[in-house]
Amino acid sequence: MKGERWALQLVLDKLYASPKDRAVTFDLPPIRTPEDIPLALDAIMQAAAAGQLTPGEASSLSATVVDVNAKIMSDVYVYLRTVKKLIEADDKPALAALKAPYPSDVDAP
Repeated sequence: MKGERWALQLVLDKLYASPKDRAVTFDLPPIRTPEDIPLALDAIMQAAAAGQLTPGEASSLSATVVDVNAKIMSDVYVYLRTVKKLIEADDKPALAALKAPYPSDVDAP
């Protein structure tokens, strides 16, 4: 390996690259229902305004929350389509057994 130290260092640098992002710590409310999305986004904005997050970190976290929101909305859409089909089929037992994708203060039909 004599004389090839630079090559070894290059390989090791690629294998064990240092992290480009820093660990951030701030209070992000849990996202369990669609109603939690605005609270999470507000917490991110407040942390950025207070200097706890850089604008890039806030943007990245906000994008993640928006992705979670898209997943929630997709699940709700599938649920509502299922409810509609069961109502149209007048399948009361299946409708009664259907569980909402996320807990809420709104009862299933």
